[in-house]
Amino acid sequence: MTGNMLQRSAGALLISLVIAAGWMLPSRATAATNAPVSLLLSCGAGLRPPVEEIITLFQRQTGVKVSANYAGSNFLLGQLKLSRRGDLFLPGDAFYIQEARQQGLVQESYAVARFVPVIQVARGNPRGVKTVADLVRSDVKLGIGDERVAAIGRITPAIFATNGVPFDAVRAKVAFTSATAPALGQAVKLGHIDAAIIWQAVAWQYAPETEIVAIPADRNILSPVAVAITTDSKNKETALKLVEFLQGKTGQEIFRKHHYDAVPLP
Repeated sequence: MTGNMLQRSAGALLISLVIAAGWMLPSRATAATNAPVSLLLSCGAGLRPPVEEIITLFQRQTGVKVSANYAGSNFLLGQLKLSRRGDLFLPGDAFYIQEARQQGLVQESYAVARFVPVIQVARGNPRGVKTVADLVRSDVKLGIGDERVAAIGRITPAIFATNGVPFDAVRAKVAFTSATAPALGQAVKLGHIDAAIIWQAVAWQYAPETEIVAIPADRNILSPVAVAITTDSKNKETALKLVEFLQGKTGQEIFRKHHYDAVPLP
């Protein structure tokens, strides 16, 4: 083989290697681009049952891993402020979304459901509680949510006021104060207290050991539930997909199944 032929062969081999390398590089880039995206959701404790179910379906359909941190809404707000970590904030009351927005932690929010407050009592309602005013009777051991931490606690004073009961009278006789709505439900179920103002959706989790006494609509205060994407999220587009799933047909059906007042999109 002549020198020129050897040079041409070597050149052809070099070109082939470069082309092969070129084909391999996009493959690596694609693999990096297709790396699993994960989301961190800070969620109010009272929302856990429907949200866990929604997350499971969302992960199955999209392949996106979602880690959720469940706790009292005000605790989550403080945690978000300190850590500046996470992608979505879903507290038990839109009030905490407003607080987060004022602190620059979130921007736009999206309605996903509404909490309906009710009175939870032991099975058979042995104390005969029929109204909010009955909760301050001397024979009723009452539990309430901590207004500094829990979303249900924040609106409880307003519910008593709407029913003509001074909250000072309530404070004087409270037997149990809880940082979360589920802890109130558990306390009623176990007989530690006779009654509590709690979210309807949470109260249903403790049936049939407990019962629900409705608060008349004109003397009740519904609590809107909204989710917001955090300002510091590195995965805003993916986070928005979870928001859309929460608001969509499947998400809303799950909220209804768990006794939330759903707010479907128009």
